[in-house]
Parts: sequence; structure tokens; C-alpha cells
Amino acid sequence: MKRWISTKGLSTEEWLRYRRLGIGGSDASTILGLNPYNSILRLWEDKTGRYPVEEAENEYTHFGHVMEPIIRREFERRTGYRVRRSNFILQSAENPFMLADLDGITRDKAGDLCVWEAKTASEFKRAVWEKGIPDEYLAQLQHYLAVTGYQRAYICAVVGGNSFYCHEIRRDEEYITRLTDAERTFWDCVLTGIPPKPDGAAATSTYLNEKYKSGKKSEVTLPREAERLAETYG
Repeated sequence: MKRWISTKGLSTEEWLRYRRLGIGGSDASTILGLNPYNSILRLWEDKTGRYPVEEAENEYTHFGHVMEPIIRREFERRTGYRVRRSNFILQSAENPFMLADLDGITRDKAGDLCVWEAKTASEFKRAVWEKGIPDEYLAQLQHYLAVTGYQRAYICAVVGGNSFYCHEIRRDEEYITRLTDAERTFWDCVLTGIPPKPDGAAATSTYLNEKYKSGKKSEVTLPREAERLAETYG
């Protein structure tokens, strides 16, 4: 990997513009059809500049930013591992379209560098976090491991405002190969301007329903010749 763009002093608009120049970790789950909130078609429209550059911040994303340093300190307290900020958008040397903006970097017991990620979740997600890492975040972490070349990642979440979960994940080469192939196919669609095929994900169905719900129905009067043919061959 290489340090591509410094994020120090970078405005939100500038950061969002740079994100359009590649595929980030939060895009990985959408490309695999695992993101319940975003469609691969909507992502393609964003990457090809069909929407203004803007961040749709809501209460969840706002408090995610607010809670990040608190989650970091709690991880450090529980594990003894120090977390430092990356302060760079990282770029894969092998696949330059793959980018990573990490919440943090830490070291494991062996002293090897690891990805660190922080999340917040509602009480409704408690059962999911108790079992392990949600699928959409698994895709994000494997994407980060692909970009950085690291072998391990830690993801920490505060769930329901009062429960702390921390999971460790190891690099999965088979998963990374499948993910990289899917991202390369998607990025080819961005470069050519040809939209990706609908993937059948629930988010895509919702997106298409919303996009075309205002379509008007109209009647077409067929010529008499068409009516005669319909009677003959119907």
C-alpha cells in the first residue's frame, strides 16, 4: 500500500471527492450485496458523479464520530494495545482502485500492525454482535486487510449505549480474492459508465422501487391490423 492523501486539514467535501476516485471499505459490503442500506446501482451513480458531493449524516453517523475516541480508549484500557490514527487515505499498490481510510492502527502481541475499527449500534443489533461481526463489516475489514497487507483486524462496538463488544478477525485470502474480483468488476462499470447489473439484493429492490414509483401508466391504441392479427394468432 501507499499513503495516497493526507486527511489532516481535509474538508468533508474534499474527503468525499477523493472517495469517489476509488472503492473504500464502506463500499465493499454494497458491492457484495450485503449492505441493507445502499444499493450497488446507487453506489455506481455516486461514483460516476450523478449526485452532488455531500454526506448524508444522520444521528447514527454523528454519534459514531462522537463515540470513536471513547471506544478507542476503552479498547486500549481492556487490551493494553495502543491505537493511533492513520491520518491518510491509503491506496493498494496492487489494485489502485482499492482505498482505505482507517479509524486506527494498532499492534498485536507479536508487534505486527493491525487494522482497528470502531462502530456504534442500536439495541436491536445486540444479538448480531454477540454472535460475531456483522456481514457488512466483515466485508469492510477484509477490504482494509487487502489494501494494507495486514494479517489481523480488531473491530469494537458500543451497542445500545452501554455494552462493549470487541472482535478479532484474521486475513482470509479466499474472501479477499472474491471481494477484489467483485470490486474490479464494479470499478470497470464506473470507468466505462455502464451501470452494473441489478444484484437481487433487498437494498437494490428498494432502490429500484423508489426510483421508478412515479412512473405513469398510459394506454396505447393499436391499429386495426394489430387487432386482426391478435384474433388470428391469439
